[in-house]
Parts: sequence; structure tokens; C-alpha cells
Amino acid sequence: MRVHAVLTVLGIASLYGPAPSRAEGGCQPCLSESSPAQVLDAGAVQYFPSGLSRWDYCGRGYGDLIFSKRSPSARCRRPLQMPETQREPPLPSSAQSGPWSHSLFARISSFTDKVLYRGRRKSLPRHKNIRSLTKAYSFGLTFHKCAQVVSSKEFPTVTFMLIINNTRVPSAADLSQLSIRDAVTGLTLLSNGGNLLESGFQTFTTDSLMAGSHYTIKYTALIKGVRNEMLALPAYLTFSNASQNDINLFGPLVANFTLRLNSTEKISSNHGIHFVGFLVGFIVSFMLACFGVLSINWISTTVRKIPRQQRRNRSEVNGETNHELAICNINETSKEEAAFEDKIVDIMVLEDPQNMYQALENLDMSNLLRAAASLESYRVQVYKDVIAKLLRNLKINGDVSALAEKRLTSVLNGQLMGMEGKLKEEHVARMAALAAQCNLETREEMEAEHRRVTAEKAQAEHLFQHMDQQAVLECSVLLDKLHKLDHSHLQRCLLVRHEEASAKVQRQIVVCRRVELHKIFFEELEEATRMGELEKNVANGLLHAYFVSQDQLEEVLDVFLANQRNVLGERHAQRQFLVHSLQSLKSLICDVFTKTSGQMEGWFQELKNEGYVTEEQVDLLLEKAKKELLHVKQNLDEILNREKNALHCSLIKKRRTLISDKLKEHKQKQKDLSATSKTSDANLDLTHYLNCWQNLLTSQCLELGELINNLDEEGAADIRKVTMRLIQSAMSDIKAIQSNMAQTLTGLGAPRYALQHAGLTHELVSSALTEVQERLHIEGKMAVKTLQRTRDSLQEQLGLEVQEQQVLRHRGRTVFQNLCAAQLALSDDELLKMKLEFQNCLSRMDNCLVLPRALARSRLQAYLSEWRKAMLMKMEHSYITQQDKP
Repeated sequence: MRVHAVLTVLGIASLYGPAPSRAEGGCQPCLSESSPAQVLDAGAVQYFPSGLSRWDYCGRGYGDLIFSKRSPSARCRRPLQMPETQREPPLPSSAQSGPWSHSLFARISSFTDKVLYRGRRKSLPRHKNIRSLTKAYSFGLTFHKCAQVVSSKEFPTVTFMLIINNTRVPSAADLSQLSIRDAVTGLTLLSNGGNLLESGFQTFTTDSLMAGSHYTIKYTALIKGVRNEMLALPAYLTFSNASQNDINLFGPLVANFTLRLNSTEKISSNHGIHFVGFLVGFIVSFMLACFGVLSINWISTTVRKIPRQQRRNRSEVNGETNHELAICNINETSKEEAAFEDKIVDIMVLEDPQNMYQALENLDMSNLLRAAASLESYRVQVYKDVIAKLLRNLKINGDVSALAEKRLTSVLNGQLMGMEGKLKEEHVARMAALAAQCNLETREEMEAEHRRVTAEKAQAEHLFQHMDQQAVLECSVLLDKLHKLDHSHLQRCLLVRHEEASAKVQRQIVVCRRVELHKIFFEELEEATRMGELEKNVANGLLHAYFVSQDQLEEVLDVFLANQRNVLGERHAQRQFLVHSLQSLKSLICDVFTKTSGQMEGWFQELKNEGYVTEEQVDLLLEKAKKELLHVKQNLDEILNREKNALHCSLIKKRRTLISDKLKEHKQKQKDLSATSKTSDANLDLTHYLNCWQNLLTSQCLELGELINNLDEEGAADIRKVTMRLIQSAMSDIKAIQSNMAQTLTGLGAPRYALQHAGLTHELVSSALTEVQERLHIEGKMAVKTLQRTRDSLQEQLGLEVQEQQVLRHRGRTVFQNLCAAQLALSDDELLKMKLEFQNCLSRMDNCLVLPRALARSRLQAYLSEWRKAMLMKMEHSYITQQDKP
């Protein structure tokens, strides 16, 4: 039996448009024979253009790349490309291609193969579309999936490579939160660096990808199929733009990849089984006929269901929702929101301790953005319910007919849907323009920074000519460190500046939505009055009730917003405390090994001063002890990383399940409360209804915040348990090193009492561990006190914010009443128009979440930049003054 491994590259995921055609000259760089030693382990490596020459033609065309296992020297070829000596087409022939060509079974087999192939094509894994806020061509990004086959063993081995290319155009942007969801169905993974969070897919993530660089992931898999198979293995890439702090993801970019296994076997002609083949063909034909009859019956049933589907669509426009569709949307939304909470686990488990606080600040800003988006969704939902209740109360009171009420509800829902579509288009256009401006500004700043660094390095090279080698090395290290700090400071300034611009754009969109909501209702009532569906006095009374309900709604949202700010602030403070405790464990490990090494040197120095061993023996033993101590440290780091990776997956699965279930419960309660506005036949009190919404939203916000805080504490506790267990194991290894050194010294002639005295004087492990633990215990107490003070302060701010908002809105209502009283003559229509303008102003008085925080971060960064610049100028002036002194 001969096995053919066929790789079909169906396309490239690119942000430039259609994929380019395959380069001439064959496909050797994409698929070639190699020995098992050439198959590299999985890993994620930053590649630059010079490192991609081996994969130049990977996934750049359409067609099949065929590799056969017939001989070790086989080369890859394209199946539809003929050699130069065989360009002419073959002669036509009516002869059959095989001994079974005339049989009915051959025709049925060909037909079923086509049907099954189409079925497989339809059942390819799909990836959920994520709405991009910017157009695709603004990033300059390509995404490839390549493969390399090794067929020297029993089963073919394929080495896959995922390449993200961010260097093709000058407008390439810095990207963040990159996530690759790669299909591995039907493969046996030998080495990989991804997380198998769901069946058939592995996930690779990275925090950022700078413009001008590549990101490559490589892993190896084994193909054990021996039948004809077609495996669709696409890869999906999602990312966000690092130039602006936006919670929306871009993509997915799809790199389609098809793996076809061809199994060939030499078959001898045997006419004895023709009869069996005929019987099998007859049975298959009969089954296909039955299947056709059933299909026709199913199609006719589907056609009869189309009117019901149209009625369902009309009910959605009228404000009614399908129960099954609503449940599906709730599940999907809950899973997405639960997946967002994985970021804190990534920070606690995978993030470098030095960057944890900065990552926490960025995560807190993302939480504020999501909270602001959820607040607006609640506003629109309650707004629709209030309108439905107002119209239903009119119908119950007999002021409007049922038909008119239904038509008004349908028209208002249609207007709201159109408004949302226009606002989304405007938001996309504004964010795309902002992204282009931010990318241009970033590129200009980076180019200026690069020129400055180049000039400083050239000046330093000139000064280094008159210095010794050791001083040159030290100055070079310090200069590189300074340049890295300058680069990170510039990135921070640009990020904060772009955050402020993005927050202002989002605030403008929010205010525009609120104004449009009031305008739509006001204009639709005027239109209904002109058409005679509503009487003038009924419409005016409805508008007065509408403005009263909107005033109450603003107060409800003020209370919910204050509680949401308090929950997010407490969550951020607690996460800072947890990150501090994890950083303390990292410093505990470093301090213990550092103090142990120093005490070990003092132990040997004391023995050498006593004259029990020679200096050469002490130096050899000390070097050996340090190597063993370093080996223990490296082993501890490796085991700790492995344990953390395993813990990372378990924590994410647990958090997603619990948070998703809680969110589903909350959304179902909101749906039940909202349903009362559409199903109740009694004249309901809007004040009571809005109070119910306030209590529900506030309690749900507190419940979800408490759940997330508990999960954060449990995750940090699990990490601490694993770390302390491994530290205790490492301490045992260090004690073993001390014991071995003592035995060696005893063999060299050192008296036992001297060793015991030195050991009691310098306890290598216990004293070092005790000192560090005492220091960390004191720091932990101070951190707990800081956390408690922060919680108390947040509670005080919660009460003050609610009270200040009440006073602010009361003053606004007082000003409006004084304006109305100052008018000599004011008709009811003019009063309603004034109320509309006042309501537009009243909707802007909320204390929003994102913009104040973005402005505060921008001011703080500007102050720090000025302080840093002043300090540098002061140091430079001091240096010049010292140089001028004789």
C-alpha cells in the first residue's frame, strides 16, 4: 500500500485583498522531504524578514501540493503542471481506465464520493464573525498557514507553521491581544505550544506584535489515517489595534488549509466479484432512491414553514422575540463576556512580574470600556420597555386602538434599529480615521526616536575610542537600558494620548444616541397626530408622561453607574493586592537563593580562615556548590512554569463555567422583567417598574463583582500553594547540598566540631528563608491595610457620587422651571419642545466611566513626562557644571 499526503492550500488570510498567485519555479520551499531531526518542536518565535526564506511560497497560491512515499528522493510537484517535454495533450481514447469502468458500482461510487465530498465541504468548521471597527486594508497584515511533510516513517509527519506578517506596507500598525484558533481535527499532535481549550482546536495567544515584525508558531503532528480523507484545517486570527484601547476585536482572518490523504493499493482484476458489486450497487441505488423521496418530502415541509418564518421575522420587528433565538443569544453573549475575564488569569500566571502592574492598568481600562458599553445596552433595553408600557397604558385606558398601538410600536422599533445601524457606521468611520491618525503619529514618533537613538549611539562610539574595554562595556549596557526606558516611555505616552482621543469619540457617539432616542419618539408622535391615529391632547399627555419617565430613568442609571464604578474600583484594588502577593513570592525565591549563596561563601571562608582546608580545596568545593545551587534554581523555575501552565488551563475552565452560568441567570431575570411590559394587561406604575430595574441591576452588579473577586482570590491562592510547595522542595535540595559539602570536608580532614560550629553560625536555608518570610509578612500586613482603606474610600465615594448626582439634577430641574416661569406666553407645544431640549441636556449630566479616567491618565502621564524632562535637564546641567570646574 502506498500513501500519498496531499496538501491543498485554498488561500491566504490577508488584509490586502485576494491572495497573490503562486510564484513560478515549483514548490520546493513549501513542501520538501526532511529527516526527523529537522522537525522542530513547537514554539512561538519572533521572526524578522531574514528568517523566512525557507517558507517563501507557503500558502501563496491555489492548487495541490502532492508528496508521495514511493521513494526517498521524491520531490514535491504540482499535479496540474506538466514537464516541458510533455506539454502536448495525450491522444483521446474510448478505452476504459480500469477493469470495473463499465460496472454500475463504479458510477455509484463516483457519485457518492462527490456527495460525501460536498458534505464534508459544508461541514467545515466555522468561526464566529467578529465585527471589525476599522476597514481591513488599514492594517497591512497577512496570515499564512504552511506545512512540511516528513514521510520516512510508517505514518507521515507534518510540521505546520503559522505566520503573521506585519511588515508588508509602511502603514503597518502595532497589534495587541492576538489570538490564533487553529483546527487540528484528525491529527495526532506530537509537539505544540497551544492550549487545547475545546475539542478539535488549539489556541495560541500573544499580547502584542510590533509593526515591522513577524510572529511564527510551529508545531508537529502525525497523520495516522490510511483511507482517502479530506481534512479541513483552517486557522483563524483575531487581534486588536494597540494604537487605541478598544475592547472590540478585529477579524477573524481565515487561513484556509486542506489536508487530503490519498491511499492507493494495487488491485488485481478479479471478475468473480462483479456480481457482488452489482448487488451492492443495486442496494445502494435503492437506498439513494429512498433518500431522494424523503428529501422531496422534507423540502415540501420546509416550503410550508416559510410563511411561519416570515411571520417570526415580522414579530421581531414589532418588538417580539423568538424564545429559542433569545436563549441562544444569551448563551453566546454570556460565553463571550466570561472569556473576557481570562485576562486576569493570564496576568497572574503568565505575565512577567515586572509588567504585572502595567498590565493591570490596561485591563482596568478595558473593564471600564465594557462596563460603559453594558450601561448603554441597559439604557436602550429599559427605554424600549418604558415606551411599550406607555403605549400599552394608552390602549388600556382606551385612548388609542390596539391597531394603532401595534403600528406605533413597530415603527418605533424600526426607527431604533435604523438609528443603531447609522450610529455603528459612524462609529466605524470615526474609529477608522482615528486609527489612521494614531498610526501615522506613532510612526512619526518612532522614526524620530530611532534617529535620536542612532545619533546618540554614534556619539557614544566616538567617545568610547578613548576608554578601556571594561568601561566601554558598562557604558554600552547603561546606554541600551536608557534607550529601552525611553522607548517604553514613548509607547506609554502614545497609548495614553490615543486612549483619550478614543474615549472622546466614544462619548460623542453615546451622547448622540441618547439625543436620537428622544428625537425619534417626539417626531413619531407628531407624525401619528398628523395622520389622525392620536388625538392632540392624548399625544401631548403621552409626551409629558414620557419626559417624566425619562427623568426617573436617568436617576436609576445614576445609581447603577455609581455601584458599577464602586465594584470595578474594588476589583482593581483587590487585584493589585493579589499581584503584590504573587510578586512577593517571586522575590522570596530570588532572595532565598541570593542569601543562601552569600552565606555559603561565608561558611567556606570561615573554614579556610581556621586553616582546616587549603584555599584550592575551598575554591573547588565552593564552585561545585554554586553550580549545584544554580541547578536547583533552574530546576525550580522549569517545574514552576510547567505547573503554572497546567494550572492556567484549569483556572480558565472553572472561571468560564461559573461566570457564564451567573451571566445567563442574570440575563434571564432581565428578560423576565422586560416581558412584563409586553404581556401585562393592567395599567402598571412606571415608577415602580423603574425601581424594579434599579434593584435588579444593582444586585446583579454586586453579585457578579463578588463572584469575580472570589475567583481571583481562589486563583491567586492556588498559585501560592503551588509556588510554596515547590519552594519547600527546593529548600530540601539546598539542605542536601550543605550535607554533601560537610561530608566532603570531613573526608578532607576538617574536624566535625568545626563544621558543626560553622553550620550553627551560618544556617544556609532556615535563616535565609526566615528573614525573607518575616519581611514579606510585614509587607503583607501593610498591603492588607492599604486594601481596606481603599475599600472604605470607595464606599464613601459611592454615597457622595449618588448624592452629588441628585443635587445636580435637582438644580437642572430648578433652572428649567425658572426658564418656563420667565416666559410671558408659552403654549403646550412650545413647552414640549423646551422639555425635549432640557431632556437632551439632562441625559448628558451622567458621571461617565471612561472619559474621566482617560483624562486623568493623560494628565498624570503629561506631568510625569514634564518631571522626567526637567530631571534630565537638571542632571545634564549638573554634569556640564562639573566639567567646567578646573
